[in-house]
Amino acid sequence: MQVSGAKIVVLGTGGTIAGEAASASDNVGYRSAQRGVADLLEGVSAAAGLRIESEQVAQVDSKDMDFAVWTLLAQRCAHWLAQDDVAGLVVTHGTDTMEETAFFLHCVLDARKPVVLTGAMRPATSAEADGPGNLADALALAAGQGANGVCVAFAGRCMRRSKSPRSLPTAWTRSPPSIPVPCRRSPGATRRGCPQRTGGRGWRS
Repeated sequence: MQVSGAKIVVLGTGGTIAGEAASASDNVGYRSAQRGVADLLEGVSAAAGLRIESEQVAQVDSKDMDFAVWTLLAQRCAHWLAQDDVAGLVVTHGTDTMEETAFFLHCVLDARKPVVLTGAMRPATSAEADGPGNLADALALAAGQGANGVCVAFAGRCMRRSKSPRSLPTAWTRSPPSIPVPCRRSPGATRRGCPQRTGGRGWRS
C-alpha cells in the first residue's frame, strides 16, 4: 500500500537508463550517462500523491563506478534518509555494477526506509526504452507502506539481500509480502514474489 503524500528523493548516477543513441532503433551503439536524473523523471508519470525531488550525485557508466562515487552516494543517501519528511530513496544506476552498489549500500547504511536501485537495459532514446517503467516501479516501491532496506527494482521484479548470516554476498531473495511491486507486464497486477540472485551475472525467478 502506497503512503499518500510521500516524499521520494531520486538520486542519479548515470548508466544506460540515462544513455543516448543517434537512433531510436539503436539499443547497442549508445553512450551511457548522458541525461540528467531530472530529465529521466520527466518521462515518468509519478504515482498520484507522491512528492518527487531529485539530485544528480554522479554521471558515470557504471563499469567506471569506484569507491569515491560509492562513498559520495552513501553520504547522500544517509543525508536524505535522516530527513523526517523523506519516505524513501530511488537510485538510478547502470547495470554493470548495480549489484555491487546495492550490496555496498546494504552494508553501510542504516536503511530503516527503502533505498531502491533501478536502471535499464536500453537507453533513454530507445523506441522500447525500459527505463521509465523500471523507474515508475521503483518509485512505487519506495513509497510503499512498511518498505525498508536496500533492494533492486527491475523488469517488474524486486530483489533484496538475504538477511541470513549464512547466505553468500551475492544471495538475493524474495521481498516481504507486504511490499508488492507493480508488474509492468500485466496492467493493474502486482508481483509479490521476487527472483533469487545466484552466482554469475544473471537474475532468475
